[in-house]
Amino acid sequence: MSACCANETQPTVASSDTCPLCGSRGVRVEPVTLKALLVSDALRRGIPPAPPRFCATPECSVVYFDSAVGATFTEADVSVPVYSKQKSAPDVPVCYCFEITRRMVRAEAERGGGRNPRRAESIAK
Repeated sequence: MSACCANETQPTVASSDTCPLCGSRGVRVEPVTLKALLVSDALRRGIPPAPPRFCATPECSVVYFDSAVGATFTEADVSVPVYSKQKSAPDVPVCYCFEITRRMVRAEAERGGGRNPRRAESIAK
């Protein structure tokens, strides 16, 4: 295959989908998520017009971003600890809505409770 056609079969990631700090592809989240989780100072900077993205890379300080408009929100801008960024903290919420923490999931897995204890155990790690 010639070099001019080599990239045609490889999927590309739009630059607006990638974290401006680490380059990982972000997951689309609804703006209401930012409204619920950002601290006041970060909210004053404004919510991006397009749905923002979430960067789950543990080593990256960016949590939410919109590369198209140059908006980034770091862990310091979020009112709660971020699960994927705080891998070793036992009291980080796994589910913000129901206030379920990693410690709670581990305890349930150890008791053998829940519908799928193996799944709960894998989440807790």
